[in-house]
Amino acid sequence: MGGFLPKQTKQAVLTLTKYKMKVEKSKLYEKFNTLKGNRNINLLNKQRLLKSFEEKHLISPITVNEKYEIIDGQHRFEAAKELGLPIYYIVLEGYGLEEVQTLNANQKNWVLMDYVDGFINLGKRDYSAFKEIKTEYNLPTIQTIEILEGRKDKSAGRSIVQDFKNGLFKVKDLRKAIFVFDSIVRCSSYYDGYKRKSFVVAMTILLKNPKFKIDVFIKKLKTSNKKLMDCVNATEYVLLIEEIYNYKNRNKVGLRY
Repeated sequence: MGGFLPKQTKQAVLTLTKYKMKVEKSKLYEKFNTLKGNRNINLLNKQRLLKSFEEKHLISPITVNEKYEIIDGQHRFEAAKELGLPIYYIVLEGYGLEEVQTLNANQKNWVLMDYVDGFINLGKRDYSAFKEIKTEYNLPTIQTIEILEGRKDKSAGRSIVQDFKNGLFKVKDLRKAIFVFDSIVRCSSYYDGYKRKSFVVAMTILLKNPKFKIDVFIKKLKTSNKKLMDCVNATEYVLLIEEIYNYKNRNKVGLRY
């Protein structure tokens, strides 16, 4: 579990060695401060550290300035504080936001799949389902999340990506979601661009429309003289699909509303 602990930055290690700086220890959590302008806490990182610290609390000092503002190690601080463990720290006078930004720039940025693997390791089954679906269908990540959750990004003012990063992702109806994914993939025989974000969005909208039948659409794709082609946005795709869907229909079916 020690692998979950972040390594000290090279700069901090060299500074500690060169100046023989002493590693201090304290449980006075209130004397430490968050540096204004620093990045928000990554909840997954904190959870992983909590789990690691519960099994074995290895000494990995945080870095603070003379005001006890945390320069590096805020996740280690929060995890240790929550568990009532001592804070190991070194003081680097004069350090501030510029040094924080330099340290952050040299750290690997997390991508969404890092969060997926992390939450799977924490036993969150919805993230396991997401990874299986993403691996099998390989459709755009955000749209895959939307389809599985049954809601659009920023619905009710909430960011679907931020919720995903915070471990709040929940699969609403897996059977319905798989139907949507299968329906989109069925179009691959007739359109190489079936993985395009705007096409996936358009198909997701249409598949909620009771007038739209995927079997009828597939048959029309085989016979229509109008073919699927790249469109600028989802609205244009819906118009094109409606035209194909109504090929040789006496009674036209309106799909755009």
